[in-house]
Amino acid sequence: MISFRMKLPRIKERKRLPSPTITPQALAWDGKQMWMSSRDLGFFYKLDAEGSKIVDEVDPPGVVWAAVTTTGAMHVTIGKGLNDDRYIYRYDHNSGFSKRFACPDLTGSYLSYDGESLYLSQWYQQRILKLDRNGNVVRKIDIGAEICGHVFANNAIYVLRGTENVPRPQYAEGRRRQTDLEAG
Repeated sequence: MISFRMKLPRIKERKRLPSPTITPQALAWDGKQMWMSSRDLGFFYKLDAEGSKIVDEVDPPGVVWAAVTTTGAMHVTIGKGLNDDRYIYRYDHNSGFSKRFACPDLTGSYLSYDGESLYLSQWYQQRILKLDRNGNVVRKIDIGAEICGHVFANNAIYVLRGTENVPRPQYAEGRRRQTDLEAG
């Protein structure tokens, strides 16, 4: 289990922009443009360099929950169907979306990329999975709390984690809180 806290310098807000869409979900930078999805509208948007205006609207094959820039493209987590089953797709402007593989257990949210491998977090399982090119799990990283996002920087993985204030599903494998144990 990863267990450390780092002291971050005070954040200096440089600019605050309103979201150009409702219910923003995924947010990624491709080196030139910012990309954002709308959970409720179901679109994936290319934003201007400042991130304040939509310059292109892409209709994905489901709800885009997460996006990350990879070598030559972006990879996204897409939820499909009544059960919101999760899949990893590759997206590039020329070819559009191409389905890569199903997420393990058809669950997963946020993505990060270390320059070679894709990493997928599973909220209720409280873990991050390192995936090979075919979607097979090659490493499990137990986090010990729900994961709200993760990113690679300076040869390290940074994880934003928290605790949801609702009972966890019975199938979830992660560490249970006292309130979960009392509830069932």
